[in-house]
Amino acid sequence: AVRFFVTVTIESENPIRHKSRVHILSRYTHCYTLQKSEVMVLDSPIILYDKKYFNLPYKELEKHVVKVDMWEMSRWTFNNYFGFKKLRLSEVAKKDPNITMMLQKKLTRKQKEELRKKNKPVGDVANIGCVICLEEVFDFFLECDNWTLSLNKDSDENKKAQLVRKENKRLTFIMPRDRRSLPGQRQFGTKGSSTETTDWSDTSEEGSFFWASCGKFVFRGTRTHLQNSYFNVVVYS
Repeated sequence: AVRFFVTVTIESENPIRHKSRVHILSRYTHCYTLQKSEVMVLDSPIILYDKKYFNLPYKELEKHVVKVDMWEMSRWTFNNYFGFKKLRLSEVAKKDPNITMMLQKKLTRKQKEELRKKNKPVGDVANIGCVICLEEVFDFFLECDNWTLSLNKDSDENKKAQLVRKENKRLTFIMPRDRRSLPGQRQFGTKGSSTETTDWSDTSEEGSFFWASCGKFVFRGTRTHLQNSYFNVVVYS
């Protein structure tokens, strides 16, 4: 049986030649005991990094890695560096977030030379399944143009509905600035949503209302943030 823990670090692939430009502390898992050939499935995932931000040019993605280290616990002496795996950030950004890592056994230079002479490959010590989502943050410019409001004609039997149908209308757009400022879910420390209200519009012959331009907005976040966000449109009469 192996009693171990895992560390995850984002650093330069070669710290001696290239200084790391990502300053995020390493994270550690709890200790686990695993028998040989045993498969361990956790009841709930371990979240090591949650919504971390860093600035890095595209070229630097090739020079920085996500490094996963496996350490064997020892009660009487120092822990043993058991295995590791490196993935370039450029690869992580292009890969599917669901990743399986094969941790390579950590060897000394002498052990590596002996394996080369015997033409033997370096063995793997464990497979680790994880989810790594690395996305770029953008400023999305959103324009709401050519909006039409058509009222339900079936409601014309009601006199009140007929009056509402003839009244002028205008729209108010409530657009989030980021993932934390969704309409109705404002969180502490955010600027809140952006709002734009159109001019009053007269009804057309077909009983519909039209606005050529309803406002311009900026949403800051990743593509996933944008896909999981929403905005509200309020109709005034």
